[in-house]
Amino acid sequence: MIKLGIICPIPHLKDFAVQSDFHLVLPHLIKQYPEYKNFYVERSKAGDFVLLDNSIFELDTPLSNEELLDIAEECGFSEVVSPETINDSVESYSQLESFLTTHQHRNSKVQVLAMLQGKSFVEMSRYAIQLEDIKEVNTIGIPFRLENVDSGEESFSSIKSLTLRRVFLRWKFIFHLATCVGKGFQPLHLMGLSDGLELQMYEGGNSAELDGLTIRSNDSSSAFVHGAEMISYEDRGLPVEKISKKLDFTRDLANEGPKEIYNMCMLTINHNIKMLKQFAQYDIS
Repeated sequence: MIKLGIICPIPHLKDFAVQSDFHLVLPHLIKQYPEYKNFYVERSKAGDFVLLDNSIFELDTPLSNEELLDIAEECGFSEVVSPETINDSVESYSQLESFLTTHQHRNSKVQVLAMLQGKSFVEMSRYAIQLEDIKEVNTIGIPFRLENVDSGEESFSSIKSLTLRRVFLRWKFIFHLATCVGKGFQPLHLMGLSDGLELQMYEGGNSAELDGLTIRSNDSSSAFVHGAEMISYEDRGLPVEKISKKLDFTRDLANEGPKEIYNMCMLTINHNIKMLKQFAQYDIS
């Protein structure tokens, strides 16, 4: 079973995010929108697992050590993503060391997730081996954008669909990683999703299928982004190329057109959530 974080705009948190007990939240939105912050504080109080991202994807620069820990501790969140530098394992490791020093000095109880970074699968795997023995790192994050990372002989460059290329590249990396680390390696979080098709490959995150690796969780806005355009997931995954534009967290479908269209969008989003849960073998009432 892979935990599934459902990312959606603030006006729809009570429609869709509540359909999971796992969440990924963005710190810059916590600072900007009280209703966003309050919703996830309440989910945390209710016992849900809340992972605080570092916002590098949205802001290009992660928030500082102190800012991230201030937010995570104040809100009672379960885990926080350490600051990182895209495609740079050396700088990411330096940032992680600094973050863990701050974390230790504060005697923080928030768990730590470290993102794997590097310019090649070899570099990323070496970084993973470095992280394997750091007991303060509870979880390892795997990015979904690996098309600019040297993957070795099999690059899938002949696949014209960027969506499918990203799916195949992360599949390849995770099964490669399983051959490089020990059986007790930290659980993985899949950061983002190109196509829910990917989740079907991991047999629900079962470590037996991954040579000892366990995929704990994934976060994705895919169900909402595509459902809002009335694009329905099929058994084979998305029937179209992934919509790549960033999610507008203030978007309210109720303000966008006739009630009939709104109702159809809501039905499609709920269908997509159900499909992704099936792919992840994750279902809660």
